[in-house]
Amino acid sequence: MQIKKLKAAGCDEIFQEKISGAKDDRPQLDELLGKLRKNDVFCVVRLDRLGRRMLKLVDMINELKEKNVEFVALENNIDTSTPMGMLLFNICAAFSEMERELIKERVKAGLDSAKEKGRVGGRPKVITKEKEAILHAIRNEGSMSVKQMCKTVGVSRSVYYRAMSEHQQALTLVSQPKKSKKTKSKPKKGLIPDSTGFSQSHIKKKAITLDLWLRVENNSKFVRGKGKSRKYIEDYLRYHCGMEKPNKDSWDYKVTFEYKDKGDLDKQIDEMFRSIHCEADRRNGFVETSLVNPETEMEWEFDYD
Repeated sequence: MQIKKLKAAGCDEIFQEKISGAKDDRPQLDELLGKLRKNDVFCVVRLDRLGRRMLKLVDMINELKEKNVEFVALENNIDTSTPMGMLLFNICAAFSEMERELIKERVKAGLDSAKEKGRVGGRPKVITKEKEAILHAIRNEGSMSVKQMCKTVGVSRSVYYRAMSEHQQALTLVSQPKKSKKTKSKPKKGLIPDSTGFSQSHIKKKAITLDLWLRVENNSKFVRGKGKSRKYIEDYLRYHCGMEKPNKDSWDYKVTFEYKDKGDLDKQIDEMFRSIHCEADRRNGFVETSLVNPETEMEWEFDYD
């Protein structure tokens, strides 16, 4: 309908914008404004198709006047080439902004009312507590791969990794010791046996520092979140892996692991990879990683299965 009206008004070139007029970043509008030349006529069906905020609309019309470009809103009968048209433009812009604010107030009132009744908006969670408990039980058994577990429970791999990461974060928060002002007692000399009755003092942990290259990106140009993901990932690496960053503007890191044997090292590296990928996926992004031992040039890769 709008295209028919614009063609009937004699428009030579028509731009179709699917993004709301309340948004500032609109590619089609930017392209149109870039093509406008002196003595052109910029035509819209209604004023709210151009924008909803009065200050933004007024600034845009003033820019058009400086370029000697006329503005016409068909249904509002506005033509800025005349004084009466400019008056009507300012009145309609004020009403358009007021209408937008009223809509926001009604939406907020509806959300508050629903919240008081115990209703929470948004998409329901794919994974329930029962499914999460089953996943943990199967994972502890170690008899299935991630792909098989997800197929058995009926969830995607991204949901699985997100659930495992949240569970690990909860355990980390619980396991952090509380600060105490009491003086620490001196450790007693001798061997301290574990629950099996055998001393663990003979098990010495090794330490290894690896070179990590990591890049965080958004899934598409229409989403945001890689900045928060990168900050969270760096905090995670700093806390769990003693991360060091030689150059703050690069994607190169140094991470250190304390381990008992190769199996323990591989397990820690796998847990690090899973947490990193899960965090990026949670914010609609992805990561590219490369982990190398600088001494032996041995590499580790993340297994998606």
